[in-house]
Amino acid sequence: MITGNSLKSILSLKSQSYILSTILSYYLLTFFGLISLIILLQFFRISDLILVNGGDPYKIYLIIKYLLILTLPILIPTTLLISLFLSYKNLREENELIAFASVGVSDKQLLMPSFLMCVVMSFFCYVCSAKLAPEAHIKSSIIENQIKSNFLKTGIRPKIYYDQANFVIYSEDKINNEFINIYIKDKKENSITFAKKGRFISENDNSWFLNLELLNGNTFTKRKENLATTFQFSEYKIPIPLNTRYNEVDLFHLNQTNKQIFKTLQHDKLLTEKKLNYYYIEILKRINLSLIPFVFWIIFITFGFSIHNRTAKSSPFAIGLLVGISYWLSYFMFEAFAFASQNKSIILVPFIFYTSFCLIILLLKSKKLITI
Repeated sequence: MITGNSLKSILSLKSQSYILSTILSYYLLTFFGLISLIILLQFFRISDLILVNGGDPYKIYLIIKYLLILTLPILIPTTLLISLFLSYKNLREENELIAFASVGVSDKQLLMPSFLMCVVMSFFCYVCSAKLAPEAHIKSSIIENQIKSNFLKTGIRPKIYYDQANFVIYSEDKINNEFINIYIKDKKENSITFAKKGRFISENDNSWFLNLELLNGNTFTKRKENLATTFQFSEYKIPIPLNTRYNEVDLFHLNQTNKQIFKTLQHDKLLTEKKLNYYYIEILKRINLSLIPFVFWIIFITFGFSIHNRTAKSSPFAIGLLVGISYWLSYFMFEAFAFASQNKSIILVPFIFYTSFCLIILLLKSKKLITI
């Protein structure tokens, strides 16, 4: 025999399952929509690598895969915020939330599916930021460097200036990947080198630099306005960085998983204070990323959860989305400040500010001092 309490429990469970399935459907729709947008926005960068690479399908697949993995710590919570607003907005406008409330389902029970999604997405954010994204970062960098290495060895044409960040390379002729009468300008060192012959060579499987081997030439270096040095050489090697933005050393904290970072902190006693700070900030950044779904859940219940208010159909969604976007902007800004100043606590400022702001709004709503 089904009692009143058991019937109420069944109805509560059914309603929560229905709400959860609605959130999941909106989440998957939004997730794949944002992935498509990301690929579209990165089209020109990807197409450039494809052209340089010569259209190797497997490497194209790897580039796209690693690119998407790198965006997951940002994509997962953003998708959660949008899907929560869309799903509950649809449930409210179709009077389904009112129907659930009329059979005794409380507000807490109606919010339970969204909180469950928040917990699951928080776990995925941590896994992505602590393990998947660092591995994808180093692997994608190596693949891009390999593509650029192949281009430098075979793709540079004679009598065409090749401007590669700190270097300008020009040759009068090229025979079997060997440059004839090659000219190199080093912008960083403010030097000019000329050699009769030159070629690119890889040594010790170095994925970050490619050596330019030069034969029979001279280098002119201008240090100051009235100070310059000149030297002749029969053989000379110039290391050309394959990645113009960074190398393996500069972003050591991005290329290591949490497990590797903790192992380094435990066993490496020769770490400089700067490296230690970078590691600590990186760990805090990854923990902060895993907490963003909770921030967005609080933003949702502050601006997007309402059972009876059907008049303001678009404004809460727009306000919540703007608050979520402003959170991301402040997050990236304070993350940059934290690494620049090496101050660990700065990175937590957006989390503290936005959660406090939303909790104050919720308190004012409960006192009926404001309506949203």
